[in-house]
Amino acid sequence: MPDDLMGFSLTLFGAMNPAIHHPAWYGRVGLLNPDAEGYAQLDPGLICSGDFSSFRTATLTVGCHRDRWIIETGQPDLHIELLAITSRLFDDKLPQTPIQSYELALNYHISCGQRSIAKELVSIMPLASWGILPDEIDAGAFLIQSTRDNTHVSLRIEPSQRGTSMLYLGFSFRHGIPVPVVQEGGRFSLQPLISQAYQNAVTYTSGLIGKIVASISLPKE
Repeated sequence: MPDDLMGFSLTLFGAMNPAIHHPAWYGRVGLLNPDAEGYAQLDPGLICSGDFSSFRTATLTVGCHRDRWIIETGQPDLHIELLAITSRLFDDKLPQTPIQSYELALNYHISCGQRSIAKELVSIMPLASWGILPDEIDAGAFLIQSTRDNTHVSLRIEPSQRGTSMLYLGFSFRHGIPVPVVQEGGRFSLQPLISQAYQNAVTYTSGLIGKIVASISLPKE
């Protein structure tokens, strides 16, 4: 996994009950340890209502709307833990939740030497053919999307807000839930779906990053 990976999030779409998603409940059912629960309970950003809930620990953030639930972190070594929390929550604690689709997002901020990333992205756009002078444009960005095999893939390429010489690559992978094989209790297991999707996403992004950086003539560090 590239060292420049900064963020990971997993979103589940379906009919949710935001009022349940309070750190005290997560602690009571064993999804947060006492330290993490205590941190979240004291955080001034804690919100819990029937329409929206949100809390954060020192390492992760959880949010829940009526139509989606999200967990995210900026620490690469916690990705597998987030997958485990998600599967334990929806496979074991809330198996009745009707999940329609899920989305994984991987966000990279890549250091690219001393070049201005904003200008580099402008330089590879066919601006002249659009009747636009490159000197009139301060920054360039790209959005690439594709859908195949019940998965929608999106990639944003733009200057990073972390520095003028840094490139931001934002990948997202939204998967529909396949017609499940009914198991005991009448519900499919989420864990193998999100675990395989995560491995596929990491493999896909790792294979593309070097090619994207090379294609815009940026020196590798």
